[in-house]
Amino acid sequence: MRRRSRTGGISRAEIVTGERLQGLAEISIVPGHVRRFHRHVQRYARDIVTFESYDELGPSDFQRLSSKRSLFVYTHELEGFIEHIWPRLEANRYVLITHNSDYEVGGEYLPWIEAAGAKLTRWFAQNATVAHPKLVPLPIGVANRMWEHGDLRVLERAIARQRARPKTKNLYMHFNTKTHPEREEVRRVLTGALPDLAQSSPGPQGFAAYLDELSRHRFCVCPRGNGIDTHRVWECLYLEVIPIVERSEHAEGWRSRGLPLLVVDRWEELTPALLDAAEPALTAQPAVREPLLLSHYAALMSAALQDATPSRT
Repeated sequence: MRRRSRTGGISRAEIVTGERLQGLAEISIVPGHVRRFHRHVQRYARDIVTFESYDELGPSDFQRLSSKRSLFVYTHELEGFIEHIWPRLEANRYVLITHNSDYEVGGEYLPWIEAAGAKLTRWFAQNATVAHPKLVPLPIGVANRMWEHGDLRVLERAIARQRARPKTKNLYMHFNTKTHPEREEVRRVLTGALPDLAQSSPGPQGFAAYLDELSRHRFCVCPRGNGIDTHRVWECLYLEVIPIVERSEHAEGWRSRGLPLLVVDRWEELTPALLDAAEPALTAQPAVREPLLLSHYAALMSAALQDATPSRT
């Protein structure tokens, strides 16, 4: 089946990754253990403050941080940031960016957002599972360059090839069951309900072969992983494959922005009849490209920074 292209013309420069989103911040807060894992952080972070312990941070560090308007924090370091750094920032109207982590931003942070008042202008967050006027969701995007599946040249070529390729296969289901306990149950349910999947799903592949295989499918099963968002969802969207996800605040947030997600309340709902009924409605939606473009998030952050810049009289 051939569809109207939604992603035609998306170049490598526009593909969203965590590193690239981090690079939009004026400064990144990087604990030593994070720096040793993300070894190339200085290639994409515009400026960094790094330390082994929050106790090491001194007046000059807080002065540097206070002078910036946009701050990047790894989501799993939010508690340390809120406790040790945020109270010592001296200005108002900051833009916060959190990403490159499996941790979620949920309802437990709503009291902090409210208490921050005018000091927090906007918070751009990966794995956001709650809504707030100041909270803007960010995609996990494609994997960072340190991983094989973060090779954007390979993905760019796959995007170009799939534009002329009909979708000849129905449902792609191949995922690692070790990244979240729910995944084993998803596999059990779907291989029982749709036994043909057990024979048709491929084994492990290199990135190029995987993208080639994925792009031939109409739909793809995308259960949550370590975090609620997954690289698989965004690989699908770049390749015009419809991701199937379980209902959540996170999924509804992206669907409300026009992304063609098939959302199910329970995996048991998934049947060939459901796929046949859902595809025409999803592919008939107006094509929405903005959430797939790095420039879209750069523009949102630029607008937030304008709001965060004190007016001069």
